[in-house]
Amino acid sequence: MTRLTSLLQKARRVTFLTGAGMSTESGLPDFRSDTGLWQQTDPMYLLSRPAFEDRPLEFYAFFRESFLVWADAQPHHGHKAIAQLERLGRDVAVVTQNIDGLHQKAGSSVVLELHGHLRHVVCTGCRREYPLAIIGDEALPRCRRCAAILEPAVVLFGDPLPPGVFEQAIERVQETDLLVVVGTSLTVSPANTLVSFLPSDAHLVIINHTPTIADARATLVFRENAGDVLASAVNQLADLMGNGYANGAESDTMF
Repeated sequence: MTRLTSLLQKARRVTFLTGAGMSTESGLPDFRSDTGLWQQTDPMYLLSRPAFEDRPLEFYAFFRESFLVWADAQPHHGHKAIAQLERLGRDVAVVTQNIDGLHQKAGSSVVLELHGHLRHVVCTGCRREYPLAIIGDEALPRCRRCAAILEPAVVLFGDPLPPGVFEQAIERVQETDLLVVVGTSLTVSPANTLVSFLPSDAHLVIINHTPTIADARATLVFRENAGDVLASAVNQLADLMGNGYANGAESDTMF
């Protein structure tokens, strides 16, 4: 942990690449574990563009059951630690595969969402935006203006990534001297290729319960809960910088 704190202290630019394992500590399910959503049904079809277009009622029944409750999820101490690191004056960015918006809720200001988000739905006709909660009002939600079907602002299977976001992520990783991979097995493409863009002299830290393809490249590997590791390291750094409780920090920013 002391080594991670030292890396955070010395790094000019810190980038976090986060996956579903980051969100499970906030009570959200993952997809690929033994108890994840993928074991309960076939989301590769139900969350696909063909399912949305050909069987929208079935699509929305699954989407509503699986994701509508996510709007109530709250960031845990790991999300808050990343935001606190930014408030400590570090150059921090988050690249996330998650759609839950918990990094923004925690206070992170630079978040690249590779797979979209759950903040709103969009009309497939006029592109008017509506709050996510509207999908709970009717079996097949439609635009109040033009009556076209609404679609979630997430990347479905078969969709391209949002324009420009992956290129921004590559550029950020190329300019990073510390990349912290949190809660992802690095099996989802193209997010898993981002590690290959890290400069050879940059440090890589992996925080994940299971092995990843990048473990051999990593400076440090943790098989512990992301929230515990990140909170401990950032608290240590805050103490070193004189930003702990005794120095006037707000109680909800420390962990």
